[in-house]
Amino acid sequence: MLKENRKINIYLPEGYNVADTIKYPIIYILDGGIEEDFIHIVGIVRYYTQPWIAQFPKSIVVGIENTNRKRDFTFAVSNLDFLEKEGFKKENFPQYGKSGAYISFLQKELQPYMENKYNANKDRTVIGESLAGLLASEILLKQPDLFTKYIIIAPSLWWGEQKLLFETANLLNTNIKKHFAYI
Repeated sequence: MLKENRKINIYLPEGYNVADTIKYPIIYILDGGIEEDFIHIVGIVRYYTQPWIAQFPKSIVVGIENTNRKRDFTFAVSNLDFLEKEGFKKENFPQYGKSGAYISFLQKELQPYMENKYNANKDRTVIGESLAGLLASEILLKQPDLFTKYIIIAPSLWWGEQKLLFETANLLNTNIKKHFAYI
């Protein structure tokens, strides 16, 4: 789907044993490289899963390292004229609008791989901020069953002259019924 190799960082919870029957939720980090958000999200998960804290369930954490986040986290638009109003130069976005391919990668490659290779249940959380938050918002609104929980931080909803915002009311009424979103 993406026609390129992706580095995937995986954290397994303390006590994880491949032979166990215990199934764990998976947290997917869209900006999940080692130099991005992977290390500190894993630290938060480890801390909040300690027995004396017990605020999160023990979870598998998957960080997807970026190769081109402007391309992968944005949906297609007819032109980039809106960028200057937002304080960006068009030349800073030489590639964009391929979120559909990235969503297919998550749905058809990464999630099945993780659920077949690891002791995972069907509880899936996605975390995205900024452009990754735009992608998480797009998934929540258009394919909400791809994840069960959404943590969306400062999404770049300005993209495409706020097209996703204008579509939100209709998409919310149509698609979202049973999901948790923290925005």
